[in-house]
Amino acid sequence: MFVAGMKKEYYYISQQIYALTHRPLFYLFEYSGSKVILHMPREKAEMKSRLGTDQSLLLCNHRGNVDWLVGIFLSDFGGGIGSCKAMLKRELLAVPFIGFIWWACDFIALRRNWSSDAKTLEQGYKQQHIHKELGVPYTLCIFPEGTRMTPKKLEDSQAFAKQRGIREPTNVLCPRTKGVWSAVNGLQLDVIFDATVVAKTGAEANVITLAQGKPVEMHIHLDVIPAGEVPRGEEEIGKWLFQRWEAKDKLLTTFLKEGTFEGSSATDGGSSKGQLVVREVCARDSVYHAMLATVLWWWTCVASFAYWCVHNGRMRLMFGVGFGFLVVVGLLGVVLYLVHFKKSDPKDAKKKKQH
Repeated sequence: MFVAGMKKEYYYISQQIYALTHRPLFYLFEYSGSKVILHMPREKAEMKSRLGTDQSLLLCNHRGNVDWLVGIFLSDFGGGIGSCKAMLKRELLAVPFIGFIWWACDFIALRRNWSSDAKTLEQGYKQQHIHKELGVPYTLCIFPEGTRMTPKKLEDSQAFAKQRGIREPTNVLCPRTKGVWSAVNGLQLDVIFDATVVAKTGAEANVITLAQGKPVEMHIHLDVIPAGEVPRGEEEIGKWLFQRWEAKDKLLTTFLKEGTFEGSSATDGGSSKGQLVVREVCARDSVYHAMLATVLWWWTCVASFAYWCVHNGRMRLMFGVGFGFLVVVGLLGVVLYLVHFKKSDPKDAKKKKQH
């Protein structure tokens, strides 16, 4: 009974820890002089305040290495960074420290095998039901394409579309429908956000390039869909998702040619010309202070530990901890390379046929 009674407090504390550990990353946008521009249909612009504050699902295309960071940044803009969850590769839980935080914050770690992932998804959705019951915000971010777009993956996706007799994509990959179908039916949702993300400049940006001061200009077309308007049947939601991605492809085609989303087919099937509200997404004032406090606290701990080791003649301990830290950093680099930066196996394209 005590543990159940403390569930809401646990969610609150874990969300604060998640926010404190991830918000300093937003300083990379400011440091590098980067911009994130939000485009929303005028009649839905006021709904941006629901980002990160409702029981919601965020669907996003995946073109680059900072899409995930832009998604978190968007949640913070709405005031609910701590509510952000994601479906991620199970291997990412091996990322030192951060992987544990993702696990503690109810991220859903998948093996990319439906037979084994179905139960994992069911358990993850049950956690969201508790969030809703307790009135705790929950936003699950999904990249339905399952991987970043590359020329080879686009070619494979176009072959898949041709085989299925559907429109061949040019700027997105064909979405995998089972994950979205299970989320829409398994979660108790209030709203669904559909984000179309594209880089106007700095398309090859990643965390390292941002840290090097190389700017990127990201643009997001955000549509808001009441959960009740989304079909529930597996075949119906598959058609719905492919229609959304076809419209997303048209949005990107217009943007890449003209540098704007205006004049393209919006995701609701109408023209978006003259109906978009454009606003730069700015980091909160607390971003710089959170980053500064994190760095100062880390150096204070390091200096205090080093002083204690020197004062008490524990030099071996100090060098051992230093070596261990370098090993952890090296492990982090290896995990990110193998799981995030390294191209996926071409066999992934064949797996789409199963979804």
